[in-house]
Amino acid sequence: LVDTDDDGANDLVEVTAVTSPTHPMSVPNPDNSNMATPRSLAMRRGEAVGIMLPFSNRFAFGYSEWTVEAWVFPGTQDRTGDILRFEGDNRVGYRLSLVDGVPEGVIFRRQNDGTETRLVSVGGLGATAPLPTTRWSHLAIAWDPAANSLRLYRDGILMLAQQTLADPSVGASGRAFLARHFNDSVTSDAGGGFVDEVRV
Repeated sequence: LVDTDDDGANDLVEVTAVTSPTHPMSVPNPDNSNMATPRSLAMRRGEAVGIMLPFSNRFAFGYSEWTVEAWVFPGTQDRTGDILRFEGDNRVGYRLSLVDGVPEGVIFRRQNDGTETRLVSVGGLGATAPLPTTRWSHLAIAWDPAANSLRLYRDGILMLAQQTLADPSVGASGRAFLARHFNDSVTSDAGGGFVDEVRV
């Protein structure tokens, strides 16, 4: 039989298991969800620096528009860190993060001492509610340079938008990371968070 997603299981087996035959990350779970955790990235597995992505220049959009999206299962332990972070060689970058379980999007300028100055941010503590700890949520941030606006979406709904007078360019090169600064002291899967289907 056909194996559309080339994951080693034919389409009939995947449909019978109530998973997607077109997505290789889809595996069975008790809730018959296509977003089960065994093949998802455990946030704490990236160490404090996160997992550096190869060919990071593909995330350097200069002055162009961009969107970052991901499915996030924060759990009870992995509540603060960067889901995806890009640091441009011109010191300007962007990140989709959690702060104590609350989604946040930031375009920033990295200083010489490693701190960051926010050029524009959306979400964060006090601006929107924390994500539920026991289910998957879809998050996205989108930069629209025509409107100088950064937008935060949660499960497809526009939550917040922030305009700025800044005109940030994230440059033409840089470094990108997954799962940076999450709770690296967590050693078991109990209470740990996961991220899946990160797209830029």
